[in-house]
Amino acid sequence: MTRTRWIFIVGTALLLAPVVWAAVTLSVVNVRGGVDLDFGRIAPGAALRTEELEVRMTSAGGAQYRLYQELPGGLMNERGERLPEGALMMELSGGLRGTRGREGRAPVTERLQELYVSETAGTSDSLHIAYAIVSSSLPPGVYRGILRFSVESRDGSPRVTETIRAQAVVESAFELQLGEAAPHQLSLGAVAPGDSSLAQEVPLRLSNTAAQPTQVLGELAEPFVNARRDTLPENAIRYAVSSAAGQEPWQPLRSGSTVLLSDPRGQIGEFRLGVTAAIPPNQPAGRYQGRMRLQASHAGGGATLPLLLPIDVAVNEIFMLSVTPIGGPDDSLQFARAEPGTTERQMAVAIRTNLGRPYEVQAGLDHPLVLPGGEMLPRDAMVWSMTPPRRGRALVQGIAPVPIGYGPLYRSDEAGSPDEFVLSYRLTIPQEAKSGLYKGQLRFTITMF
Repeated sequence: MTRTRWIFIVGTALLLAPVVWAAVTLSVVNVRGGVDLDFGRIAPGAALRTEELEVRMTSAGGAQYRLYQELPGGLMNERGERLPEGALMMELSGGLRGTRGREGRAPVTERLQELYVSETAGTSDSLHIAYAIVSSSLPPGVYRGILRFSVESRDGSPRVTETIRAQAVVESAFELQLGEAAPHQLSLGAVAPGDSSLAQEVPLRLSNTAAQPTQVLGELAEPFVNARRDTLPENAIRYAVSSAAGQEPWQPLRSGSTVLLSDPRGQIGEFRLGVTAAIPPNQPAGRYQGRMRLQASHAGGGATLPLLLPIDVAVNEIFMLSVTPIGGPDDSLQFARAEPGTTERQMAVAIRTNLGRPYEVQAGLDHPLVLPGGEMLPRDAMVWSMTPPRRGRALVQGIAPVPIGYGPLYRSDEAGSPDEFVLSYRLTIPQEAKSGLYKGQLRFTITMF
């Protein structure tokens, strides 16, 4: 009996899942090299630093695609402070085959931003993106974040993403500067002795990211002197500060450091400095120049560089003699209806000058006292004497006849200081004098030498 043997071959069928390839691949390269978008250290007032990325989109073709960017969570420092929106800016270039989503500078946001749309055929392309941090007043710290790029194709293939780390070290900003259109030298104009100048203002700006109690200090850095080395007294220059909080009272500018403005929150920002000059009555003439020093400091120990503000004021020249009768009319020396005998009158003499040069005063009658008919009193009928002057020297000793014409009366000190004194006149009328109104003219002259 023949036995039939059956042989069964059992095979295993392998079921393979279909492989889906992305229509577009994406790569992000730092043009300068490195793996991060690193802005380095950003110092206040430093030149703008730009970093550039190249985004390459490689496509198998056949479907249009779009490129997006986002900055999820923004850039944040170690204290949890975010870089303000608009501080990080970008500008697109390249992408010649498709359409760039933005032209010119635009802010980088935390939200999804469309950067590029390919042509309909979805041809490969590359896009250059230049980034810069443009704000000049940012909270200091080390800012870090993730910049995410994604590409989406219309053929339904999965979205492809690439990320790159972004970081920047923002240094503390603490700088005191002149404001917009501020003069680099403050001129208070020309002022007469005894008067005050009009107040002039200087706008100032304090850039401050320290967020700590802050003070602005001021002091007289250099005294105000003229070409002859005459000096204005310290209390002649006065200042006042005005800000959003109001105006501080006027104060004299002194050589010691003084608090001009304080703020417990460190938010002073912009303020204005008013300056005026009160000139003493006998201040020597000339153009006076000095400098004010301004500086800010905060509780953390930081201080700005000193800001030196040159200030000048011109003191007008004065050279003036005044003669005023005492106890009589202001414009004449009258002895009223004098009877035979002796009558006395007085005149105050004051010299105001700030020229700093010695001078001499001369005085006398233009002619003896005379009636309209021509009869004269004797030449020695009127005599004078003078009180000792304060600074100069009397040239009339004791009681002397008033000279006809000019005679020496007074000489100043070598500094040409202002001075004053009193002249006493005594009129003696002889018994035989004819009655009537006798007239003459007293004349004074002042001359520098």
